[in-house]
Amino acid sequence: MTTPPAIPDGTPIAARLALAVDLIDGIDKKGRNEAQGYDFLRAVDVTRAVREVLVNVGVYAAVSIDRQTTTIIPRDTKPPLILSDVEGAITFHNTAAPGESITIRAAGQGADYGGDKATPKAITSLIKYALRSAFLIPDETTDPENDAVEQPLAAPADRPAAAVTAPPRPEPAPALASDTMKAKLRVEARKVGLDGPAFKAFMVAVTGKASSKELTIGDIDRALAKLRDSELVAEFATATYGEQAGAH
Repeated sequence: MTTPPAIPDGTPIAARLALAVDLIDGIDKKGRNEAQGYDFLRAVDVTRAVREVLVNVGVYAAVSIDRQTTTIIPRDTKPPLILSDVEGAITFHNTAAPGESITIRAAGQGADYGGDKATPKAITSLIKYALRSAFLIPDETTDPENDAVEQPLAAPADRPAAAVTAPPRPEPAPALASDTMKAKLRVEARKVGLDGPAFKAFMVAVTGKASSKELTIGDIDRALAKLRDSELVAEFATATYGEQAGAH
């Protein structure tokens, strides 16, 4: 970490956070997924690096969780897969100016087999990816611009004529994903070791849908984003599955 300059007490929170972004160097990938043969950025290393910088720029971070949901996926006679989703926020407080803060929203997901670790893992995931996004910490193995499914821009809808008595137009149904999009998703999933039952369980957990015929464009984009969560992918890729219904 670069040594920070002296910071005047009157420095606003936004300027302190901007300085923090400048001070955080690249973080080494110390995590290793032996099953799929790749390294990943551990949550503890991200938190440690950001914490050290925040202390030096006079900023305190507080994490809050607003919503938590649990999904249980049966696995025959084996313990079920417990999937936890959390939503919350991280608030950055200026220690030199009580009451001055900036809050960012975040979400996280974690999985465990029949135990109670799914929600703690989800909270860890929330903190990790919120801090990476807030402080622009890169991961050279992922490039959202290249990895995301490209969609053509939708043509603007004609403006409806104003009429007091006209009923509101119903919301259009979400566009279903094409076979090409589904094929691209499978290719990306195989790259990180998800195939067969592991891929099916992953898709049910992420989209809540058991059939690929029901997948929308939004489901595909959401699944592609979750594939970049190496810790979550490892949970599914290393599991042992019995025969079960799933996305196909």
